[in-house]
Amino acid sequence: MSDTKTKYVVRVNVSYTKKYIVDAKSVQDAEERYLLEGVSTSLMETEVDREILSVLTAKEDAEKIWEV
Repeated sequence: MSDTKTKYVVRVNVSYTKKYIVDAKSVQDAEERYLLEGVSTSLMETEVDREILSVLTAKEDAEKIWEV
């Protein structure tokens, strides 16, 4: 068995889920208030979700044409 290592390119889609606290009278009001005030409201928690999109050797990755 060979101990030779190969460089691999791992493409990952990373999305962040954040929870905000908004004082509101209804669901629609909460959505509207978040859009208006969301940047300045307190962030309660952050979760990071990762999904591996592909794993290719560096050579394979260089040869592949990626859709943007």
